[in-house]
Formats: sequence, structure tokens, C-alpha cells
Amino acid sequence: MGSRGRRWTAVTATAALVAAAMVGCAVSPAPDVDAAEPPYRIGLIVSETGAGAAFGPQQAEAVEFAVEEINEAGGVAGHPLEVVLRDDESDPEAGRAAMEEVLDLGVVAVIGPTLSLVARAAHPIANDRRTPVIAVSNTADRIVGECDYDCEWIWRDSLGERAAVTANIEAYVLEAAPRTVAVVGTVNDTLAATEVTAAQAALEEAGVEVLAVPSMVRDQTTSRSLIEALATEPDALFIGSSYGDWAAGVMRAARDAGYTGVFLAGNIMNSRENIELAGPAAIGVRSGAAWVLDNRFPANQEFIEAYRRATGEPPSQFGAQAYVAVQVIADALERAAAGDAPIELQREALQEALAETAITTVLGPFRFTPEHDVDQIVWIVEATETGYDLVGFCDPACGAG
Repeated sequence: MGSRGRRWTAVTATAALVAAAMVGCAVSPAPDVDAAEPPYRIGLIVSETGAGAAFGPQQAEAVEFAVEEINEAGGVAGHPLEVVLRDDESDPEAGRAAMEEVLDLGVVAVIGPTLSLVARAAHPIANDRRTPVIAVSNTADRIVGECDYDCEWIWRDSLGERAAVTANIEAYVLEAAPRTVAVVGTVNDTLAATEVTAAQAALEEAGVEVLAVPSMVRDQTTSRSLIEALATEPDALFIGSSYGDWAAGVMRAARDAGYTGVFLAGNIMNSRENIELAGPAAIGVRSGAAWVLDNRFPANQEFIEAYRRATGEPPSQFGAQAYVAVQVIADALERAAAGDAPIELQREALQEALAETAITTVLGPFRFTPEHDVDQIVWIVEATETGYDLVGFCDPACGAG
């Protein structure tokens, strides 16, 4: 593995204290809202229905919570925030239509869509209309930086899945020294392609034999190739997909076939809903996460406590990233000081301010890279009967691939 693997750290009391020490203060509240100031509108496009419905409602709830906090604290330079919510239905065409609609309503920025395959259809529209977008759960390749279309107005606060998968594989290999690992994903799936490619590359670099299983369609949770691979008793099975129900079905089918090894997965298994879909089969599945409840940053613990009081439930990774997007936009708007300028000038001022972002969030110290990506700690988590255990964390470089 070389030196990269040694940057992964198993969770101990000492390691947790080191992580907690890496944080400053939370964003300061704005002055009291002047009701005469017009609102800054933010578009929110999430999957409230369809394949992404395990994540979209969590994102919408967290955005609403963040906006209420900011408005109660005084808004942004006296301007309240207002959210324009649209369901992208987990469908690229619906996502495009939703993007057109919120832009026509004069939003200064957009958060979303939920799924990478929908984002790739919708983001070019925002880019053409020179409107900043924060991708809060689009973890596939070519969302920011080197895209297949112009994407200079797109920013990402969600940990890229290539980095997360690589970190997850490196941590597992360092700890367990596996001999063979089977790898499977869904066909025609942007995120799965990123995850499977990253997993295979990380395993091969570590000298682990890869048993590549042909991709399967979404309504197919087992195949002869998968059964044959599992019959060789690989130490682990890596599952890559955008679809939680499919990944859960594969885990159940593998257990039914007698597989007793470890499951490794992409961020699809960072959702409590998808763990519940898999049932007992999911216990022990490992993934790389952008955020965890056990992250002891003071800002994160304050967020968790406030969120529980407001909603009665703990936040999720997907909610945390959406919450941070609102904080980032509010901070940049405050610095942009665009006031009541025409919406085109507000968007341009916000775009310039986003490049200079340097705040502390529930994810930890937050900045964008020159490619508009986020550079952050990767948390390695393992599913349990009641939630997740934090089993290690990895500095930003160790998942770089």
C-alpha cells in the first residue's frame, strides 16, 4: 500500500481527541433581520420521490432547519433566506425541468439535485445561466473540475466517492489483509461506475486479487457470476450503486447464498433507511462517510443537539451536507454584499465569494479546492443493529487515489 495506507487511523480515545482538537468556532450569527429587506431565494432540488427518496427528505428537512436558524439569528445582512423546493423525482428530465423552474423564479443559488445522474442533466442548465450550485450529494466523478460539460459555476460540499471508496478500501486492507475481494455494481449507473472503478484500483494497488462480477440491472440482485464469485469464499464483497434497495437486495441474496464475509460499500449504505432495507444482512457493512454522529467537533455536537431538539431525530450524513450548503451560501452572500442588485449581479458576486470560503462547519474546517471540490476528513463507519460505529478516520490525502 505504500505510505498512503498509514494515514488511516483506527478510532481510539487518543485519536478521537486529536480529531476534536482540529476545530475552531462556528459561524457568527448575522444582525437582526430587517423585515423591509427582500429575501435571498435559494433553489432546493431534491429527490422526494423515486430512487433517491431515501435521501431527499433528509436533505430538505436539514435545509429548512438551517434556514430557520439563520433567519432567527438575523438573516444575511438583514435579508431573510427563502427556499424554493422542487422534487426532481430521481429522474434526469424532471431534474432539468426543476432547475429551469427555480432559476426562472430568481434564485441566487441552487442546492442539489440529490442523485449524480440527475445532477449531470440539471447542472449544465444552471451553468449556462451563470448561477452557483452546491452539489450536496453528487459524489460521482466529473461533477466538478473536469466535467463532460462546462461546470465552472458548480461547487461540491459532498465528499467525492472516489476518495471515500479508496479510503474505505485502504482502511480495510490495512486492518484485515484480505486475499480476494469480489466487486459488483449496477449497470448504466454513474455513481456505481465511479465506485467500482475506485474499488478495483485501490484493491489492485494493495495487491489484493479482484473478482470482478459483471454489472447487474437494478431489478436483478443476484446472478450466476455473483454466486460463482461468492462460492470461492472471498474475504469481502464490495457493492457499488446509486440504488439503496438494490444494494440491500444484493446483501440479502449473498447471505441467503451462504456468504459469510465482509460487505464493503459506497455511500449508499450511509443511509439508515437503506440499512433497514437490508435488515440483519447489513450488520457490519463498512463505508467511507463525509460525516458521522461521533465526529466530536464542537460545531457538530451543537448541530446534533439542536437538530434533535427541533426534529426529534438525529441528522444524517445527507442532511448534514445539505445543512452545510446553506451555511456556505449564507457566509458567501454576507461577504459578497450584493444587496438589492439585479439577480444576475447577485449570482456573480456570490460565485466570486464562494472561492474564498473558509469557515468551520459540522464537517470540520471547510474550504473549496481550486476545482470547486471539498477537501476533508474521511470517516470509516460500520453499520450496527442500531446505527453506525465509527471505526477510523482518514486525513484528506489518504483517499486521494
